[in-house]
Amino acid sequence: MQIHEILNPILKRLRRKRMRRFAEAFGVGARTRILDVGGTTLNWQLVPVMPDVTLLNLDAELVGEGRERFRLVVGDGCRLPFRDQSFDIVFCNSLIEHLPVEQQYALADEVRRVGKSHFVQTPNYWFPVEPHFWAPLFHWLPLAVRRRTVRWLTPWGLLAKPGRAEAVAAVEEMRLLTAAELRARFPGDELIVERAAFLPKSLIAVSRRAGTGATGSAPPLRDPAQP
Repeated sequence: MQIHEILNPILKRLRRKRMRRFAEAFGVGARTRILDVGGTTLNWQLVPVMPDVTLLNLDAELVGEGRERFRLVVGDGCRLPFRDQSFDIVFCNSLIEHLPVEQQYALADEVRRVGKSHFVQTPNYWFPVEPHFWAPLFHWLPLAVRRRTVRWLTPWGLLAKPGRAEAVAAVEEMRLLTAAELRARFPGDELIVERAAFLPKSLIAVSRRAGTGATGSAPPLRDPAQP
């Protein structure tokens, strides 16, 4: 069992504002063609108007309930099976941190290749709560300590009760990014900082190009008070 399955009601509340702001900033409408790389149906329940969404995942069973309303493609985000500029927007939420560094760059290249615009969100390494395990300061501990303690000292470990091998694999998979690292993967992008309790919770690499409904006149993604 994944922590997201347990905490879906909380995740919906946290993501609703982000998704509505995304839809407004990109001018998303019913005809907007969006590729959600590694996505689920959850985020698209939170937009005011349902766009034309293709969900790409390694396993169709991972995309969640209501999948009949979407196009589903089983595939690898690092080798997208689509032509150049096939989609108005490529959307990628909390995926890139699950990949090894070299694959993070490959994913970024593919996102830019198949999308006219893109929106790539990832948790911020410098936020004090690790969002996958819901554990304060956990991701700042040495890797060896995290391997030994993840099952007993994190909400994920206590709720999901993973076996030792599953727990170790989950810890080793996570590579949270700093702002500088996200910029390196998406050079030239606008970098948006999402905040929670005034702390920089998430980072978003954004490219809004002409012809996608996301021109320079689009509303800003950031709050006016954010840097």
